[in-house]
Amino acid sequence: DQAEEYYKRALEAEPKDANTLGNYANFLCDIHHDYDQAEAYYKRALEAEPNHANNLGNYAHFLITCRGDLKRADSLIRQAFENTAENERTKPLLAGLWFYRYAHYYEEWGAEAEKELAALLNAGAKSIGWNLAPDIELARKNRHPHIEQVEAFAKALTEKA
Repeated sequence: DQAEEYYKRALEAEPKDANTLGNYANFLCDIHHDYDQAEAYYKRALEAEPNHANNLGNYAHFLITCRGDLKRADSLIRQAFENTAENERTKPLLAGLWFYRYAHYYEEWGAEAEKELAALLNAGAKSIGWNLAPDIELARKNRHPHIEQVEAFAKALTEKA
């Protein structure tokens, strides 16, 4: 409740701050499981800053795991890649995007996604605590041909060494 109050205060002060809007969307999705409100805030965040790569990636993840809209998510993933230059700060985002491609778009991206994700993980990319369980579950449901590798990538990306 207190976290939500802080988000609301921050948004009152700066209602078009893309970071706050996107973070609040994540909060609504992950904590409250209020998917309609979360989607509204993801959209607001992207209206405020259409090329915000983290928000593009987070909204894509939401569309995949909460809405099952792989087509729209793929478009957002492409935009996120287009708006992200590789550097130390962006490695976790890029690793997440490649993970989504490996887990959910294997037929199109499998080999390249595996190579890129492995390289980023070897370079230390981490998103500690990020919940990829819904991705694993969906990949399993969709009969991913290498579900063990999906699980291993998820663990490597989200858990401390």
